[in-house]
Amino acid sequence: MVDYTGIKMEKEMIAHLNSVIPLLNDLNKGENLYVVSDLTGCFATPGFIDAAKKMEKEVFSQHKLKWSILGISGPKTILLKGFNLVSKIKLEPFNTREQALDYLCKDK
Repeated sequence: MVDYTGIKMEKEMIAHLNSVIPLLNDLNKGENLYVVSDLTGCFATPGFIDAAKKMEKEVFSQHKLKWSILGISGPKTILLKGFNLVSKIKLEPFNTREQALDYLCKDK
């Protein structure tokens, strides 16, 4: 679980995103990885999206990811659709943590 809830500043969001890198680097390349990210109450700025795209190319692409995301509504939906268009991983939005976890557990 990568929890961004309540983070308001872009710099903090990017730092939180980057804090995941050592955890991912400790995993075997190609290993299955199941992630829930919660962006409830925070702002996914263009700078954060750019940092996520860069991390996707440099780090995320080395693993088999299945990713669900919470807290996506309004303008964030447009940013998510744009991210999914250019990304090899697809972030699936959900309204509840239970829905997100159910999605991750399917086809395991």
